[in-house]
Amino acid sequence: MMRIRLGISLGLLPSLVVAHSNIHDAMQGDAQVGAAASLSYYSEGSAASDGTWRIAGNLMGGHALPVEKGAGLADAILWGRYKLAPEWQIHAKLAMHDEGDSSRSLSVDNLLLSRTHLLNQPVDLELGLMDAAFSPSASSHPSLSRFAERPFMADAFWGGSIHDTGLRLTWKPLEKLSFVTELWSGDFFPATKGDYAQSLLVQTQQQWGQWSLKAGVWGLHSSANERPDDRYSAGHSHSSNTTTFPDVRFTGDTDLADAWLALDLPKWKQWSPSLHYEYAQSDSEGTLINRDQARQAQYHSAHKAILLTPSLSVGKHELSYRYERLSLNNELEGAGAGLLATDANLLNTHRPQRQTLQWKWDWHKNIATRVAYTKDQVLTPETERWMVDLVWQQKLYDR
Repeated sequence: MMRIRLGISLGLLPSLVVAHSNIHDAMQGDAQVGAAASLSYYSEGSAASDGTWRIAGNLMGGHALPVEKGAGLADAILWGRYKLAPEWQIHAKLAMHDEGDSSRSLSVDNLLLSRTHLLNQPVDLELGLMDAAFSPSASSHPSLSRFAERPFMADAFWGGSIHDTGLRLTWKPLEKLSFVTELWSGDFFPATKGDYAQSLLVQTQQQWGQWSLKAGVWGLHSSANERPDDRYSAGHSHSSNTTTFPDVRFTGDTDLADAWLALDLPKWKQWSPSLHYEYAQSDSEGTLINRDQARQAQYHSAHKAILLTPSLSVGKHELSYRYERLSLNNELEGAGAGLLATDANLLNTHRPQRQTLQWKWDWHKNIATRVAYTKDQVLTPETERWMVDLVWQQKLYDR
């Protein structure tokens, strides 16, 4: 029997990305329609030299895709809400996504019913195809987020962005305290469809003079049955590369836990400072199997991630810095452990991290420009890139 322990340790400083968009505004009339889009240019892509996006030491999947060098439409969104009755609404969102190989696909991201004050209690119900709400970075889009690039923690831990069929209940026992529980079909990484996933979020919002705090703590449990990383498999590739990888699959459970906060501080002269922070951990327990070679090993992982974003805004300008880092620890045990560590891309002595400095200018009420510099040490060798984009958000109809 062979036992392999693979680990990277680090001192942790955590962050989050907070979306600022009228798609989340309270609904006043009976119907709303809005749209958003982002056009981006990157001086370099985030993928490896073979065009793939695989963080060594971490099992990946879902829609965790790299940004591509050059200019293109990062995303385009059309959303709408309609009030069926005083307490019932229907929500829909169509989105065109960058598929990582200069192609675009149109998909239905949201189609759901919502009901407020269920059974005349402070309980809201949402049912259907919807975005996950447990983390501000659980379902992110370039046109709706502070940064054009989503946190690589989201790529590593939940496959980029979560849109799944599910049920969500939100209970507000107090004005500034809410409990949110979600039940999902599991059609997203790290689960598999039909094996379900459950999450629980406790969230609060506080105000003390010029200080404002929004914070949450959440956990998610998911199960997987022979879950592959099919992003680059035959017939399902998101890249023009021809690289093939061993067919390694995971069966077992994954537990995610997270704490996040968004803090707005008192103004200093004309400057408005803020701080956004998120800390997450992912623990998996199960079996890895190479379907091509019939190799198998018991697998356990204990990963941690941080995201820290201080920002300063004045007038129509905002300067933000984002620091991201992963700590990856894996254990494999069994006769096939040594070879499976290589097959599954779990060998790594590198500490993945990324730093981004961004300036944003809201030069029109519906249009903003972002310019960002990124030092990327997620893969080796490390790279640097510049990004400039144009973001448009607008309500098209509101009555």
